[in-house]
Amino acid sequence: GLPLISALLTARHAPSGDVPMRMLVSVPITLWGFVVSATWLDEIADQLVGLLTYFGVLCRIPSTIMGITVLAWGNSLQDMLACVTVARKGLSNMAIT
Repeated sequence: GLPLISALLTARHAPSGDVPMRMLVSVPITLWGFVVSATWLDEIADQLVGLLTYFGVLCRIPSTIMGITVLAWGNSLQDMLACVTVARKGLSNMAIT
């Protein structure tokens, strides 16, 4: 339905060669992509929290402890990986934030 129509309209109005896409076409496509991305991120985050909560119930870990440790650790992991990557590239000033 809607994804097929969106794909066909995007293909129809996509720029060809050196001509840029018109703002009247590119702004709605960008907004639609943002909404779809935010929806996917929200759904994946909800499923992940549900899965971790389930594991906490199975292992008899209180939800307070799960929130303080496992979920907080998972939330900070991407920051740590980004800082380590930047530091390994020799940009240690950027890694210290």
